[in-house]
Amino acid sequence: MNRKIILKDLIFFLSILILLPGCFGGSKVQRTETIPPTFAPTQKRTPTLTPTNVPTISIVPTQQSEVPIATSLTPEKKELAAGIYPVIWQEDRIKVWMGLDEASSLDLEINTPMAFPSPDGKFIAYINGHNIFTQNINMSESNEIPHMAGSLDGIWAGSWSPDARYLVYSISPVFVEGNKVKIDEKPTIFLSDLVRHTVAQITTGDLSQSGPKWSPDNKWIAFTSNRINPNNHSHGDIFIISTNCVSDVQSCKDSFARQLTHVGLITDYATGPSWSPDGTHLAYIYVNGRTGSGDIYLVDSTWNSRNVTNTPDQDENVFSWSPDGKHLVFRRDNPLEGTDLLILDLQSSKVTNITNSPNIEEGTPYWSPDGQSITYGTDNNKSESDISIYSLKDNITKTLANSSGGNFLFWMSVFPEISNGVKLMVSPAGHDLNLRDNPSINSNVIGKIHSGETITILAEPVSDEKNNWWKIKSDKGEGWVVGNYNWYLPVFP
Repeated sequence: MNRKIILKDLIFFLSILILLPGCFGGSKVQRTETIPPTFAPTQKRTPTLTPTNVPTISIVPTQQSEVPIATSLTPEKKELAAGIYPVIWQEDRIKVWMGLDEASSLDLEINTPMAFPSPDGKFIAYINGHNIFTQNINMSESNEIPHMAGSLDGIWAGSWSPDARYLVYSISPVFVEGNKVKIDEKPTIFLSDLVRHTVAQITTGDLSQSGPKWSPDNKWIAFTSNRINPNNHSHGDIFIISTNCVSDVQSCKDSFARQLTHVGLITDYATGPSWSPDGTHLAYIYVNGRTGSGDIYLVDSTWNSRNVTNTPDQDENVFSWSPDGKHLVFRRDNPLEGTDLLILDLQSSKVTNITNSPNIEEGTPYWSPDGQSITYGTDNNKSESDISIYSLKDNITKTLANSSGGNFLFWMSVFPEISNGVKLMVSPAGHDLNLRDNPSINSNVIGKIHSGETITILAEPVSDEKNNWWKIKSDKGEGWVVGNYNWYLPVFP
């Protein structure tokens, strides 16, 4: 099997695969409503599964066409207006695709494809050398964020808090041995407060702990850890910690972690935790250490875990949530049929093949915030891969022009400043949004705002200890909503 796409993914996606054994060898890549505070872990050492019969429907892909991608800054730099933009890493630079005859407003040089945007789309966090930076997408200067001295190098991964105040990330610590600087193979998790300019190391010990993901409801941080078997770096389970400690990030150090998975055999492991858009579910990859094949598992708010792919003879190794939380798009590697991307309906268990191209190797898929597109890398047996965008509306795949050799990074939603008169649309992730009579999670719900409906901001944001609140006007009346950018879309001018 051609390895180019997989190897590119390994470089970029070690945030979710950092515990995988043999990543750089010749083997194939292996891969709330509220979570109750009184988690009682099961004593079973292997997952308890109910096999499901998963039908597959193949779609013959339409002929691909090309759309342009911006490749450099124009002499007069253009600011990004409110909207949704695909962002790629190519030739050691971050580039924003803006459409026909448009230029990139961000031409940021970084040496690794490891960056992620703030929830409001105004900043990008990235690592260069021994420092972590955030850069305003419409300004040239970067700001260094607080981090542990001497702790940065190598691979990092992480996410922003929903209110964009904190960054949680894993990094491989640096240490000096004699006159040589070396990188520890065991990543550690850190938390930086961007307002108070403080930082804390929240996991300690001789452990591999990586890939932290902040839940959309601002309550939990999920990560992968080998703390159950510290002597085996290929072994990992999924853990969560509460974000109640972040008011003083130092109190997050050694914060109590709840174990969500129990992987069974010592060679098995779980990795790549990813929250559903509403925070009620957590998906992850469970890898069978004997076969090297992965399946996608889903944990709900009652701690029931189920295998949603259940294909022991095939390998599901990367995935992405749909914005409404009802579907997953994932990559399946079949030894006989090659690689394809498929969409799983979580309610009906129906699986739809959206590429059906065994001779083309697809990379990691990313679902756009508006739910209309899926982006991924494609290897057409050329020297370098292209980046493709699949439209769910008309089943057409387009190739970004001049994207050869690039890595897709993320979809970036750029919002206007939240102030009086600004209009936003409720996103698929924000369906059934609670409209409340006061800016408090304990206040009365006076209405539900549905996906696709427009709201108008009436005042500056108000914050409590856990959330930002926006006073808004809608067809359901006036009231308060949680200012979680994940649940809204910018209205295009």
